[in-house]
Amino acid sequence: YICGEGSTLIESMEGKIGRPRSKPPYIKQNGYFNLPTLVNNVETFSAVAMIMNMGLDEFVSYGTEKSPGTKLICLCGNIKHPGTYEIPFGLTLKEIIYDIGGGMSDDKDMKFIQLGGASGQIIPADMAEIKYTYEDFAENDISVGSGAILVADESNKIVDYMKSVIDFFAHESCGKCNPCREGHRELKRIINKFVNGQATEKDFNNMVDIADLLADASFCALGRSAAVPIKKAIEYFKDEISNY
Repeated sequence: YICGEGSTLIESMEGKIGRPRSKPPYIKQNGYFNLPTLVNNVETFSAVAMIMNMGLDEFVSYGTEKSPGTKLICLCGNIKHPGTYEIPFGLTLKEIIYDIGGGMSDDKDMKFIQLGGASGQIIPADMAEIKYTYEDFAENDISVGSGAILVADESNKIVDYMKSVIDFFAHESCGKCNPCREGHRELKRIINKFVNGQATEKDFNNMVDIADLLADASFCALGRSAAVPIKKAIEYFKDEISNY
């Protein structure tokens, strides 16, 4: 996962341990074996090819003025038709989940959505009317990220889900910087106390402080973004977490 960061990918391609570089110099200046290197998302390159093939006017006829074109999304979780879909920007999350994804499996109530992958924001079901565009997401302090949309129903406990996210990032941290390495180790200890019903108010406050530390002091985007789902879960599900 850490090799999704551009400089870490270059380090790995050069046969080194996958750890991020200090910047500057940037990859576009000194990348692969110190040569100028373009690192971009495969979806971006494919969009360029489509624009060249169909023409700009047809491409921007899809989507919205500020979010033109289409987006590849990955629908997963407690829905009837999970999969990868290409959608025009501008649909609401509810339309994506119910019209494309078939709605909730077992017809249970939707509880929360995680957007953009493991490091994405966790939002409650009552925010599903938001339009899937960069501008609408930005207005609600969320981001498109990788395009993943994970949907959870009422049977899921937010603390259990937080544990799965924290365990993932504790495993994927490269260990280069103390905030990310030691922060996730401590978060694992704390979230396990919540899962086992042994957490205290001090544990809750410590979890908040460590998430802030990750966001502010981690060396690369992995540690900083790993704090996002924790902070959003606390923002929207504080009562459920603190009363667990």
